[in-house]
Amino acid sequence: MARPRLLERLERDVRRPLTLVSAPAGYGKSTLVAQWLESSSLPGVWLALDQGDCELRSFLTHLTEAVRSRFPRACPATHDLSGATELPPPAAIADRLANELERLQTPFVLALDDYHRIARDSEVHRLVDRLLQKRAQAGGARLGEKASEASLAMVDPERSQEVSAAAPPESPT
Repeated sequence: MARPRLLERLERDVRRPLTLVSAPAGYGKSTLVAQWLESSSLPGVWLALDQGDCELRSFLTHLTEAVRSRFPRACPATHDLSGATELPPPAAIADRLANELERLQTPFVLALDDYHRIARDSEVHRLVDRLLQKRAQAGGARLGEKASEASLAMVDPERSQEVSAAAPPESPT
């Protein structure tokens, strides 16, 4: 099902730091975001989340692998963290990841499908929040000075609005 109005709205706001696509189950959120990524002016990176991604190491591994599927040499230090004996705090990981994403010369959209599957108490939320903060500190449109103007699209049926390009979601506490 084509939804040109929604696709147009997503594309119009493609450079915003966060786009939340939310509707009840079965309304085609994932299909809409997939269609948007196919037609977007920016390349897309897709990460389908499940309950296993609540664990920070798993999320980090899957996130860096998703980014590297589009940009094969991206985020080497962050990717290597997934094999570390002990992970640094989420803020430190996010700072490293943001710095590595800044080195990419190509803006892109990162789609986190089924973000609602991340448990409310997961450190993943702190990592994502910090990435969004880094973007906001850099002027909203960028993760840093050179950066990939990476946009984050979250697909979450537990949020109330249909499509919103706005501030990061509230931290779960």
